[in-house]
Amino acid sequence: PPRSTLFPYTTLFRSIRRLSRSPHAALIVTYVDTRAFDEPSPFPEARRWVKAVRDAGEPWTFGLHPQSVSQYFHDRGYRVRSDVSTKDAGQQLFADLHRSEQGSALYRVVIADITPPRPHPQLGVG
Repeated sequence: PPRSTLFPYTTLFRSIRRLSRSPHAALIVTYVDTRAFDEPSPFPEARRWVKAVRDAGEPWTFGLHPQSVSQYFHDRGYRVRSDVSTKDAGQQLFADLHRSEQGSALYRVVIADITPPRPHPQLGVG
């Protein structure tokens, strides 16, 4: 069987927490829109993509809804700078390169910046 190259959740989140300690950290990640898993899905290519990654031995096991992305990253110490589908991102990029490829609306790219820690108010005066 194919060997998975996916990170276990615990490893991924541990790495994200470590990265969040850097004051100049930016995180760029891709994710699958959870609606790709719905039947019927609003994405015409969803069934084909879900099957392809499953058949390759690395099924998608996690996704996010675009409306929850900002909160998801905020809860982990990041502020979302950009969240765009590869379809939208690729339209201009591919046109500028005179290429005909198209991205997918179900596959998204997030750029998130580290949120500076808030100062804690002092409790009492000594």
